[in-house]
Amino acid sequence: MLTTETALLGMFTYVETVTITRFILTMYLVDVGNIVYHISITQIVINMKEPIITLDNEIHDRHELTQKAIEDSFYYGYLSKACLSSSAISQLLKSPLEYLNKINLPTESDALAQGYLFHASILEEHKFNECLFLDVKTKANKEYKLAKEERWDVFTVKDRDVALRMRDRFYNCEEAKELIENSNFEVPMVNNLMDYPFRGKADILGDHLIDLKSTAQLTKSFYNKNGELVEYNTFKSSANKYNYDSQCFIYCNLFGKSYKDFKYIVIDKSPTNEIGIFDVCEEFYYSGEQKVEYAIKVYENYIKNEYDLENYIIKGTL
Repeated sequence: MLTTETALLGMFTYVETVTITRFILTMYLVDVGNIVYHISITQIVINMKEPIITLDNEIHDRHELTQKAIEDSFYYGYLSKACLSSSAISQLLKSPLEYLNKINLPTESDALAQGYLFHASILEEHKFNECLFLDVKTKANKEYKLAKEERWDVFTVKDRDVALRMRDRFYNCEEAKELIENSNFEVPMVNNLMDYPFRGKADILGDHLIDLKSTAQLTKSFYNKNGELVEYNTFKSSANKYNYDSQCFIYCNLFGKSYKDFKYIVIDKSPTNEIGIFDVCEEFYYSGEQKVEYAIKVYENYIKNEYDLENYIIKGTL
């Protein structure tokens, strides 16, 4: 006869954990002799207004996680592995290997760093002012490399000037400036979506839910075969390429907004700093939903089920 909890637990086979309001039901199978018993252990979650189970199977108070997510170190540290996000969905859409690589070996591209600087110049001026700006001709400079080893928020004076020029262009545009009035900036949120924990940070949250983007070039012009000048909106193709539709779907659900309230404000890095303000349509929103559903299936099949990714291959016919 099993006389201790330790002896019993040693024979358990974990099945699944299910959250039901303030109760966590953990199901096990246990072999005793020739009989298999189904056992449910109920853990009452005390003092949790809204419990949420993160990807590491830890139970948290959702509101406490959201509060902690105000700090960048927590949001981009623990939560980057404990929750899914719009960037994680994009990685999973590419491949499960891409997702694991970003989780295990996080890297920062120059484009992401420039995007951070641009965002900070408009939304978080105190963080912009805390950055280190070096007057060097190239990022291959020894002084620059050494500084980067010490801290991540190192930029060139040229980077600073580009960001400030884009900021001034933004605030000189009355329509763009009015859209963000009476709004909160960099608002974090952690919540369940499609039965998985997600994190997100709204750039601008007020009457509208707005995401601020920078791009190399907002429009391109070319002459068609009839000799007519045609302007091509490159941001539309970027929105599909970088899965902005899935970001729209995730953020609308996290922050309880309709897609009709979601907007992108885009500024290009050209000398004229063109500004674009984009609404999203219902088709765009539901396209994002389909992508999130597919990405979660990838997560379940390859990450959650611990598939041997050495055997992961992409097949096709050319």
